Amino acid sequence: MQERKNKPYIVVECKKEEVTEAEFQQAVNQAFSYAQGLATTTKYVWISKGNKEKFYKYDKDSQERFPDTDIPHFGQKDTLPFKFVKASQTYSYQGKKYKVEDIEKIEESDLVRIFKQAHDVLWVGVNSILRRLLMNWIN
Repeated sequence: MQERKNKPYIVVECKKEEVTEAEFQQAVNQAFSYAQGLATTTKYVWISKGNKEKFYKYDKDSQERFPDTDIPHFGQKDTLPFKFVKASQTYSYQGKKYKVEDIEKIEESDLVRIFKQAHDVLWVGVNSILRRLLMNWIN
C-alpha cells in the first residue's frame, strides 16, 4: 500500500515452483490484468514461482511494463539498479542508503534444475524456429 496505506502499490502473483514456463507467462499476464483492473495506479508487479521471479514497474495509464531488478524495500519509493552485491552491506546510491542482499548459496540440485529448465525452454524455441525454417524451405 502507498503512504497512507489505502492504495494498492504492488500486485503480487505467486505460483507453484513446478509450473511450466507457459503457465508462468500466463501468471505474468494475469498479474498485469489485476494491476490494470484496480481503480488506482499500481506502481509495481511481482510474479514468483519459488525458483523464478520477475519484477516490473507498471504505468497503468500507458499500460507500459518496465522490467526491474526488485520491488522497493520497505520505506523506499524506488528500486536500486541492481539486486545483489559482492557482500551484504549498506550501499549508498544517489545520496540514499540501502541494505543490499548478498548472493545466496544454493544446492547443486537446485542449480541443475534451473539450468535444465532453461535448456528445455531454449530447446523448445530452437525446435520451433527450425521447424518454421524447414516448412518455409519446403514450400
